[in-house]
Amino acid sequence: MKPLRTCVLLLCLTLLGAALPATPAVSAASSETGTFYPLTSGRLLDTRNGTGGPAAPLGPGGTLTLQVAGRNGVPTTGVAAVVLNVTATGGTATGYLTAYATGQTRPSVSTNNYVRHTTRANGATVGLGTGGKISIYNSAGSVNVIVDVLGYYASSAITTTSGTEFYTYGPDRLTDTRNSSEGKLAAKDTMNVYVDFDGGAANRYVKAFAVNVTAVNGTADNGTGSGHISLFDGDASKPPTTSTLNFTGPGAVANMAVVKTSLCTECEAPAPVRFAVYNGSSQGVHVIVDLVGIYYNDGTVGLRFHPLTPTRMSDSRKSLNGTPLGAAQTQTLTAPTRVAGTNTVALVSNVTAIAPTAQTYFTIWAHGDAKPGVSNLNASTGAVVANTATIPLSTERKFNLFNSAGKTNFTIDVTGRFDVGASTAMRTPASQSRRFGGLTTSSQRSVQRSR
Repeated sequence: MKPLRTCVLLLCLTLLGAALPATPAVSAASSETGTFYPLTSGRLLDTRNGTGGPAAPLGPGGTLTLQVAGRNGVPTTGVAAVVLNVTATGGTATGYLTAYATGQTRPSVSTNNYVRHTTRANGATVGLGTGGKISIYNSAGSVNVIVDVLGYYASSAITTTSGTEFYTYGPDRLTDTRNSSEGKLAAKDTMNVYVDFDGGAANRYVKAFAVNVTAVNGTADNGTGSGHISLFDGDASKPPTTSTLNFTGPGAVANMAVVKTSLCTECEAPAPVRFAVYNGSSQGVHVIVDLVGIYYNDGTVGLRFHPLTPTRMSDSRKSLNGTPLGAAQTQTLTAPTRVAGTNTVALVSNVTAIAPTAQTYFTIWAHGDAKPGVSNLNASTGAVVANTATIPLSTERKFNLFNSAGKTNFTIDVTGRFDVGASTAMRTPASQSRRFGGLTTSSQRSVQRSR
């Protein structure tokens, strides 16, 4: 077995002049509703071999029903929604998939936009419907569908008390191999990323990260037309068996994911939080990982997830809450009240770039904050590319959307929102976001840590 390639990151995170609380400061809501339970990524469906469903591609206009509750660590009851990675592969036509709660009317939104004869993955947060199931619709041609589960959000029926709350963050770049002297992440190699909070005092409360991972200038595997990257908790005894991101060669492809973390107990004290990036391909690839959120359970009040029927919030083609974006243009958009409430701090969404006239990327951030130096979505000329994004909102429910190059249309579909926890304390979205999400960072990259 090849030795691990280690990329060490020390992040010291502080709360606007105050240390991240290591002990409970405000009692969390007694109900577990909206708290998150991270899971080791597990496969729910693979139509290529019949895992979880038929051993046949999903046909044009077809819908399959997938049992989720009671499988791969998802409880049989008490689950409001699941976080998934949905992959389309080998489509005979260009089309899209829509995932939604079984029993609901199929919404007019897309979950994953794919191109014929390619492989494309996208994150999705989907409410559970009748019998703990979801439905997946395919718009055109025949395509194989793969679904992996990454975690779940609790409903009021759950009886355990170990759920995590969510804290919006940055975003901040955790690692970028383009800036490393080691170059690309080599084939079949693993890169460990270590993170310290508050000098290590708060590390044990961190259970998962929401990240945006990007593959840049990869080389597709011979004979398959696709390479892949997997994220996992860094435990070498549990190598990944699922994929997070698929790429097909030069260019940039992004996917948002939730990755379960672990404590590196073999590291020098204090044990840092860690996760790992595995290149399961036969060729090297540059990898970028941006942190956009933290799942944390120190007992303080955070953000809780509220699932929504998937709703199209913006469609620039119809001048619905947005117009086509020009090169280097930023639009300020307002989340309508049908998707954002008084205590909403962020939206869980699927953002799609539609037929840009040049290779481009999108960046999304809360209105009034400084534009971050990261991207949420990368799209090539003429493509239709979607990526999950957690959209932070200002107190006026506003956010900014930036387009790097060319002219492009876009859509934004909302599948849920993060609201301030049910406690009567700190119910203002701005104060909640600033306290738990407005962190300052200092970092040292590629610094060797004893193991």
